[in-house]
Amino acid sequence: MSKFSETNKLKKGTRVVLRNGWEAVLEDNKKGSIRLATVFGTYTEMGSIYAHDIAGYKEGEFCVKLPYIGENFLELLMRKAA
Repeated sequence: MSKFSETNKLKKGTRVVLRNGWEAVLEDNKKGSIRLATVFGTYTEMGSIYAHDIAGYKEGEFCVKLPYIGENFLELLMRKAA
């Protein structure tokens, strides 16, 4: 199982909630640690976000929480894989 398996399932157009509370809309179908998104924060901007910054995604009015994969945990997994 990939360490990004939950965020890899999210497709283009999915509205997500970031760990800092801002919302974003995914703009690509890529898999891995970096995704392209339009972020609605202080300003509306499009750019890259880290997959581990995605806290959950919206289904209608409800927010589905994703398990947290922190940076330190990812470094630990990468060391085990090497």
